Amino acid sequence: MADLKTLMGGLLNFLLPKSPEETRLQKITAEDLYSRIARPGEQEGVRTLFDYRDPLIRELLLSLKFHGNRRAAKIFAQVLYEGLIEDLSDAKLFSDFSKPLLLPIPLSKKRLWERGYNQTELIAQELEALDGRKTFELATDVLIKIKHIAPQTSLPDKKAREENIRGAFAVHRTPQIAGRNILLLDDIVTTGSTMREAEGALRAAGAKQVFCIAIAH
Repeated sequence: MADLKTLMGGLLNFLLPKSPEETRLQKITAEDLYSRIARPGEQEGVRTLFDYRDPLIRELLLSLKFHGNRRAAKIFAQVLYEGLIEDLSDAKLFSDFSKPLLLPIPLSKKRLWERGYNQTELIAQELEALDGRKTFELATDVLIKIKHIAPQTSLPDKKAREENIRGAFAVHRTPQIAGRNILLLDDIVTTGSTMREAEGALRAAGAKQVFCIAIAH
Protein backbone atom coordinates (compact mmCIF):
# COMPACT_ATOMS: atom_id res chain seq x y z
CA MET A 1 0.00 0.00 0.00
CA ALA A 2 2.82 2.40 0.91
CA ASP A 3 4.53 1.66 -2.44
CA LEU A 4 1.26 2.38 -4.27
CA LYS A 5 0.88 5.72 -2.44
CA THR A 6 4.46 6.64 -3.30
CA LEU A 7 3.89 5.75 -6.94
CA MET A 8 0.64 7.75 -7.10
CA GLY A 9 2.27 10.71 -5.37
CA GLY A 10 5.14 10.66 -7.84
CA LEU A 11 2.73 10.43 -10.78
CA LEU A 12 0.68 13.37 -9.52
CA ASN A 13 3.81 15.45 -8.99
CA PHE A 14 4.85 14.66 -12.57
CA LEU A 15 1.45 15.46 -14.07
CA LEU A 16 0.71 18.43 -11.77
CA PRO A 17 4.07 19.84 -10.68
CA LYS A 18 4.06 22.32 -7.82
CA SER A 19 4.64 25.96 -8.61
CA PRO A 20 7.93 27.52 -7.44
CA GLU A 21 5.95 29.39 -4.78
CA GLU A 22 4.38 26.19 -3.41
CA THR A 23 7.75 24.45 -3.43
CA ARG A 24 9.30 27.34 -1.49
CA LEU A 25 6.49 27.35 1.09
CA GLN A 26 6.92 23.61 1.67
CA LYS A 27 10.45 24.31 2.93
CA ILE A 28 9.36 26.80 5.61
CA THR A 29 9.80 25.56 9.18
CA ALA A 30 8.37 26.64 12.53
CA GLU A 31 11.74 28.18 13.37
CA ASP A 32 11.30 30.54 10.43
CA LEU A 33 8.15 31.93 12.03
CA TYR A 34 9.07 32.52 15.66
CA SER A 35 10.69 35.88 14.91
CA ARG A 36 7.52 36.98 13.10
CA ILE A 37 5.20 36.66 16.11
CA ALA A 38 3.43 40.01 16.40
CA ARG A 39 3.01 42.18 19.48
CA PRO A 40 0.59 42.86 21.03
CA GLY A 41 -0.91 39.39 20.78
CA GLU A 42 -4.60 40.25 20.99
CA GLN A 43 -7.08 41.63 18.46
CA GLU A 44 -10.77 42.26 19.12
CA GLY A 45 -10.64 40.05 22.22
CA VAL A 46 -8.92 37.24 20.34
CA ARG A 47 -5.38 36.05 21.13
CA THR A 48 -3.41 36.08 17.88
CA LEU A 49 0.08 35.10 16.77
CA PHE A 50 0.91 36.94 13.58
CA ASP A 51 0.18 40.06 11.57
CA TYR A 52 -1.60 39.13 8.34
CA ARG A 53 0.26 41.97 6.59
CA ASP A 54 3.47 39.96 6.92
CA PRO A 55 4.01 38.64 3.35
CA LEU A 56 5.18 35.18 4.42
CA ILE A 57 2.34 34.72 6.91
CA ARG A 58 -0.19 35.82 4.30
CA GLU A 59 1.27 33.43 1.71
CA LEU A 60 1.15 30.51 4.13
CA LEU A 61 -2.42 31.25 5.21
CA LEU A 62 -3.62 31.58 1.62
CA SER A 63 -1.84 28.37 0.67
CA LEU A 64 -3.50 26.62 3.60
CA LYS A 65 -6.92 28.09 2.88
CA PHE A 66 -7.10 27.54 -0.86
CA HIS A 67 -4.66 24.67 -1.48
CA GLY A 68 -4.98 22.63 1.72
CA ASN A 69 -1.29 23.07 2.53
CA ARG A 70 -0.90 20.70 5.48
CA ARG A 71 2.69 21.76 5.94
CA ALA A 72 1.43 25.26 6.75
CA ALA A 73 -1.13 23.83 9.17
CA LYS A 74 1.60 21.83 10.90
CA ILE A 75 4.04 24.69 11.41
CA PHE A 76 1.31 27.11 12.53
CA ALA A 77 0.24 24.51 15.10
CA GLN A 78 3.82 24.05 16.28
CA VAL A 79 4.29 27.77 16.87
CA LEU A 80 0.88 28.16 18.50
CA TYR A 81 1.11 25.13 20.77
CA GLU A 82 3.96 26.23 23.02
CA GLY A 83 2.37 29.56 23.94
CA LEU A 84 -1.08 28.02 24.15
CA ILE A 85 -0.03 25.46 26.74
CA GLU A 86 1.55 28.22 28.82
CA ASP A 87 -1.62 30.31 28.61
CA LEU A 88 -3.80 27.33 29.50
CA SER A 89 -1.62 26.54 32.52
CA ASP A 90 -2.10 30.11 33.78
CA ALA A 91 -5.83 30.01 33.05
CA LYS A 92 -6.21 26.72 34.89
CA LEU A 93 -4.40 28.17 37.90
CA PHE A 94 -6.29 31.45 38.08
CA SER A 95 -9.74 30.73 36.60
CA ASP A 96 -10.21 26.94 36.61
CA PHE A 97 -9.94 26.73 32.81
CA SER A 98 -9.32 23.00 32.73
CA LYS A 99 -9.65 20.31 30.01
CA PRO A 100 -11.31 22.53 27.40
CA LEU A 101 -12.88 21.45 24.14
CA LEU A 102 -10.98 22.70 21.08
CA LEU A 103 -13.47 23.85 18.44
CA PRO A 104 -12.35 25.09 15.02
CA ILE A 105 -14.63 27.67 13.41
CA PRO A 106 -16.71 25.54 11.00
CA LEU A 107 -17.46 26.10 7.32
CA SER A 108 -20.93 25.92 5.81
CA LYS A 109 -21.79 22.64 4.09
CA LYS A 110 -21.59 24.35 0.70
CA ARG A 111 -18.17 25.87 1.35
CA LEU A 112 -16.86 22.59 2.78
CA TRP A 113 -18.09 20.71 -0.28
CA GLU A 114 -16.47 23.26 -2.61
CA ARG A 115 -13.12 23.27 -0.81
CA GLY A 116 -13.02 19.68 0.42
CA TYR A 117 -11.56 20.61 3.82
CA ASN A 118 -11.75 23.19 6.59
CA GLN A 119 -8.38 24.94 6.86
CA THR A 120 -8.91 25.80 10.53
CA GLU A 121 -9.76 22.19 11.30
CA LEU A 122 -6.44 21.14 9.71
CA ILE A 123 -4.62 23.35 12.24
CA ALA A 124 -6.76 21.94 15.05
CA GLN A 125 -5.89 18.38 14.02
CA GLU A 126 -2.19 19.22 14.16
CA LEU A 127 -2.65 20.77 17.61
CA GLU A 128 -4.39 17.61 18.79
CA ALA A 129 -1.53 15.48 17.44
CA LEU A 130 0.99 17.60 19.35
CA ASP A 131 -1.02 17.48 22.56
CA GLY A 132 -2.06 13.83 22.54
CA ARG A 133 -5.32 14.83 24.29
CA LYS A 134 -3.46 15.66 27.50
CA THR A 135 -4.63 19.27 27.74
CA PHE A 136 -7.66 19.64 25.49
CA GLU A 137 -10.08 17.58 23.42
CA LEU A 138 -10.81 18.28 19.75
CA ALA A 139 -14.46 18.29 18.71
CA THR A 140 -15.43 19.00 15.10
CA ASP A 141 -19.14 18.12 15.12
CA VAL A 142 -20.37 20.32 17.96
CA LEU A 143 -20.31 23.85 16.57
CA ILE A 144 -21.83 24.00 13.09
CA LYS A 145 -22.40 26.72 10.51
CA ILE A 146 -26.02 26.70 9.47
CA LYS A 147 -25.90 29.58 6.96
CA HIS A 148 -23.90 29.91 3.78
CA ILE A 149 -22.83 33.55 3.67
CA ALA A 150 -20.74 35.86 1.55
CA PRO A 151 -17.05 35.80 2.53
CA GLN A 152 -16.45 38.26 5.36
CA THR A 153 -13.44 39.71 3.53
CA SER A 154 -15.73 40.76 0.66
CA LEU A 155 -17.67 43.15 2.89
CA PRO A 156 -16.68 46.78 3.41
CA ASP A 157 -16.91 47.37 7.15
CA LYS A 158 -17.50 45.95 10.62
CA LYS A 159 -21.25 46.60 10.59
CA ALA A 160 -21.75 44.77 7.29
CA ARG A 161 -19.75 41.81 8.57
CA GLU A 162 -21.76 41.64 11.78
CA GLU A 163 -24.99 41.61 9.77
CA ASN A 164 -23.62 39.00 7.38
CA ILE A 165 -22.55 36.55 10.10
CA ARG A 166 -25.55 36.99 12.41
CA GLY A 167 -27.29 33.69 13.15
CA ALA A 168 -24.71 31.71 11.17
CA PHE A 169 -23.72 29.29 13.96
CA ALA A 170 -25.51 26.72 16.09
CA VAL A 171 -24.54 24.07 18.60
CA HIS A 172 -25.30 20.58 17.35
CA ARG A 173 -24.61 18.66 20.57
CA THR A 174 -25.63 20.93 23.44
CA PRO A 175 -24.87 18.39 26.25
CA GLN A 176 -21.22 18.36 25.14
CA ILE A 177 -21.02 22.15 25.57
CA ALA A 178 -22.97 22.77 28.77
CA GLY A 179 -20.60 23.59 31.62
CA ARG A 180 -17.48 23.08 29.47
CA ASN A 181 -14.55 25.39 28.84
CA ILE A 182 -13.99 26.10 25.15
CA LEU A 183 -10.96 26.91 23.00
CA LEU A 184 -12.35 28.55 19.87
CA LEU A 185 -9.90 28.56 16.95
CA ASP A 186 -9.88 30.48 13.66
CA ASP A 187 -7.23 31.14 11.05
CA ILE A 188 -7.67 34.91 10.58
CA VAL A 189 -9.54 37.51 12.63
CA THR A 190 -10.24 41.02 11.34
CA THR A 191 -13.22 42.71 12.99
CA GLY A 192 -13.86 39.75 15.31
CA SER A 193 -17.47 39.40 14.12
CA THR A 194 -17.16 35.70 13.31
CA MET A 195 -15.62 34.86 16.69
CA ARG A 196 -18.22 36.89 18.60
CA GLU A 197 -21.11 35.23 16.80
CA ALA A 198 -19.70 31.73 17.36
CA GLU A 199 -18.93 32.54 21.00
CA GLY A 200 -22.51 33.77 21.47
CA ALA A 201 -23.90 30.47 20.18
CA LEU A 202 -21.61 28.55 22.53
CA ARG A 203 -22.55 30.65 25.56
CA ALA A 204 -26.25 30.28 24.72
CA ALA A 205 -25.68 26.50 24.81
CA GLY A 206 -24.22 26.75 28.31
CA ALA A 207 -20.47 27.00 27.70
CA LYS A 208 -18.58 27.92 30.88
CA GLN A 209 -15.68 29.98 29.51
CA VAL A 210 -14.64 30.66 25.91
CA PHE A 211 -11.01 31.43 25.06
CA CYS A 212 -10.65 32.71 21.46
CA ILE A 213 -7.44 32.18 19.47
CA ALA A 214 -6.44 32.82 15.86
CA ILE A 215 -3.32 32.51 13.77
CA ALA A 216 -3.32 36.07 12.44
CA HIS A 217 -5.06 39.42 12.62
